[in-house]
Amino acid sequence: MIKRTFPSGEADLLSQEASSEDTAHTPNTQLIFLALGEHLPRSLVPGVRKADVREEGDPMGQDADRREESHLRFSRRRFLQAAGGVVVAGSLNSPRFAGAQSERSSMVDAFDGDVAAATVAQLQAGMETGSLTSVSITQAYLDRIDDVDRAGPSVNSVLMTNPEALDIAAQLDRERQEQGPRGPLHGVPILLKDNIDTGDRMVTSAGSLALASPAGADATVAARLRQAGCVLLGKTNLSEWANFRSTRSSSGWSGVGGQTKNPHVLNRNPCGSSSGSGAAVAAGLCAAAIGTETDGSIVCPSNANGIVGIKPTLGLVGRTGIVPIAHSQDTAGPMARTVADAAAILTALVSRHDGNRLHKGTPDSR
Repeated sequence: MIKRTFPSGEADLLSQEASSEDTAHTPNTQLIFLALGEHLPRSLVPGVRKADVREEGDPMGQDADRREESHLRFSRRRFLQAAGGVVVAGSLNSPRFAGAQSERSSMVDAFDGDVAAATVAQLQAGMETGSLTSVSITQAYLDRIDDVDRAGPSVNSVLMTNPEALDIAAQLDRERQEQGPRGPLHGVPILLKDNIDTGDRMVTSAGSLALASPAGADATVAARLRQAGCVLLGKTNLSEWANFRSTRSSSGWSGVGGQTKNPHVLNRNPCGSSSGSGAAVAAGLCAAAIGTETDGSIVCPSNANGIVGIKPTLGLVGRTGIVPIAHSQDTAGPMARTVADAAAILTALVSRHDGNRLHKGTPDSR
């Protein structure tokens, strides 16, 4: 976790700035604070009750003035509660909460049915009203992959689509009608980076022709998405072997798929190694995608493609069934068009039981 300390007096100055109308934090800013896990003065974190945080004393026995500036630590449980809550609530105590909710509702109401720019909340609203179904959404993304990724600008971000995607979507539509949705991701199509195993007819290659073969079972990440009601739409291109193939490798190039392009400027670097996931989300080929990161492989392509990416704290998300580089650093994480979408997906990905030693007792046993 990242720890930020403030010189004497600086915390009070930042507190005053945070209380002004011009610098008031939005729910999305609160989520960013929580996602970083930083130690912050209470006055800088909106909507956090005293019971939700733990004050740290002064282990060095310094004077009372320094102790008054003790910082606060969020537990992992608090992070998950806040990350999930921001999808539907955000900061209830924020003076701008009502306006933010109104704006979000207006965005949902204004949704024109074009899935290319749709948020998860808009897709869910459409499925709830019956104007959309998981089948129609999945088909729209499959059509767009054909039109934009394999033809037209040929972004080249998707290695393969799931031949069972429409059948899965139809099953989830029936389940919605008979039992209701499982949650905020029910029926939502998600792409996975092609170093994540899926126990279906798709192969896992990590971009290498030598490794391309079907997996015997879902990775923990894939299994969690299925449990949440997602449609596993396909696999995305990546820097071969997650950019560990060579010191002179190209971001987004693999032997299986060739070069991924940046959809904003086709001859610019999409960054990597989760290049296909980042480009696919930016190009509107899926509702969201999953990337993996050792050092920069989620956040760099998210930045280059203008989307939101989160590298979770190591151990928060299951790693079984993912082709690795370094067990000490690797983790999967969400890549999406909005902070709220990324938070909803991260909430679904969290796993306490993975068979990986880092997951025993995490994330909410303390």
